[in-house]
Amino acid sequence: MLLAVTPSALVRLGIRLADLSDVGTARLNSKVQGTPSGSVKVVSLPTTPSKASEANSTLLTAEAMADLMHCSRANVYEREKKGALFSVLPPGRENGRRYPAFQLEARLDTALLAALISRFRTLQVPTNLLWDFLRSVQPSLGGLTGVELLIGQVPQRPGVDAAVLNELNKLDVEARQEYVVTHALEGLAYALS
Repeated sequence: MLLAVTPSALVRLGIRLADLSDVGTARLNSKVQGTPSGSVKVVSLPTTPSKASEANSTLLTAEAMADLMHCSRANVYEREKKGALFSVLPPGRENGRRYPAFQLEARLDTALLAALISRFRTLQVPTNLLWDFLRSVQPSLGGLTGVELLIGQVPQRPGVDAAVLNELNKLDVEARQEYVVTHALEGLAYALS
C-alpha cells in the first residue's frame, strides 16, 4: 500500500526524513481530475527502533516536548491536563517534571495510553508508578515493557513470549485495553503493598 504524505506531515508524526529508507520510485496515474500524475519517491519506515523508543528511560522537559511537538509549552500542559500525556517527577526532585519521550512515537497507541493515565488518575496514584510499570518488563505482556507494547515494538531478546503476544493481538481494542490496564493495576497493588 502506498500512502502519500508531505514532509511536514511526517514531522508532525515524529518521523524524521533521515530515518526513512529509499525503496525506489512509483508511477502515479490519476484518473481523478485535479490530482497530479507522475513519479514519486517511495520510502519505508525504519525497522529498527528510533532513539525515542530505544530508551525506556528518556525524559524530556516541557520545553523539549513543545519543540518536538511544534507547539507551545502551554499546549503540552493542556494535553497533559486532558490526559493525552503524562509527566513524572524524577527521584529526589520537588519540581521540574519531565515527560517520557516515547509519548512522541508515531506508532503510539494513544487510546491505550489515555486509558492507563485515566485509571491511575482516578485512583489518585502518582504517575511515577505508571512510569515504573511502563518501563519494566512485564510477563503478562509477553515479556515486553509497557512502552514497547504501546509503540508496537517487539525487541529481539530472551524472554519475549510470542504465544502471549499472539493472544494479546487477537483481542479487540477494548478487551486489550482492559487487559493491559488490569495488569498495570495488579502491579500497582503489588508496589503499594
